[in-house]
Amino acid sequence: MMQVRPIPECLQTVHNLELSIGGIVELTHTVRRELQPEMHTLLWDVRGSAVTHGDETGWRENGQNGYVRGFLGVAPQPVNHFVYLQSRASHIPQGVLGLHFCGQTCAAACWRLG
Repeated sequence: MMQVRPIPECLQTVHNLELSIGGIVELTHTVRRELQPEMHTLLWDVRGSAVTHGDETGWRENGQNGYVRGFLGVAPQPVNHFVYLQSRASHIPQGVLGLHFCGQTCAAACWRLG
């Protein structure tokens, strides 16, 4: 995750835009709130896909290890859904895809969904 502190100086230098650290943080919260319905729609599109590809990568945030898992639903249109969690537990894909996911999964690692 990008640190917030250098952003105001960058915005001032590149765009002549003054924005405080608090303003940037509030802006990120607003964007998250506004995009929540779209994120929910994307998740349901992944869950409705006949085939879903999944992968994960390690990710450090605020000095804590975690994992970003990406899910790519391939039909009818490609759609991605990403989650960040501090666990690699095998139940995570099932939690994302849902208990009643009927599609096939492809992954770099073997996930057991049942």
